[in-house]
Amino acid sequence: MYNLKRLPHKIDTRINAVKLYRAGARIKEVCDKYNVSKAALMRWNSIYDGTKKSLEDKSCIANTRTYSAELRLNSVLLYRSGKFTLKELANKYGFSVGSLIRWNKIFDGTKESLMDK
Repeated sequence: MYNLKRLPHKIDTRINAVKLYRAGARIKEVCDKYNVSKAALMRWNSIYDGTKKSLEDKSCIANTRTYSAELRLNSVLLYRSGKFTLKELANKYGFSVGSLIRWNKIFDGTKESLMDK
């Protein structure tokens, strides 16, 4: 169930730690009380927007999202036109630079080459 390298903290622990830190408690005090690292506390603090959802673990499904063949094709064609950089297109459409590099490599001029296999 849990990754042995990283045991996740419960949402309530995350929220309480951030709230205590934002209320003025010292970092060491918060970390000791909730048994969390400084890095985790700072990460939670930077993403916490007052909702539980902002501190939930991101599902691995989000890392395996798929993009339509249309988006892949348009992105590759825009990149090959020379008008946009990899980073500009990735930021504009929400995929990674690595995805666009991969699509560009497998594109053979047909939309079918960019379809999910």
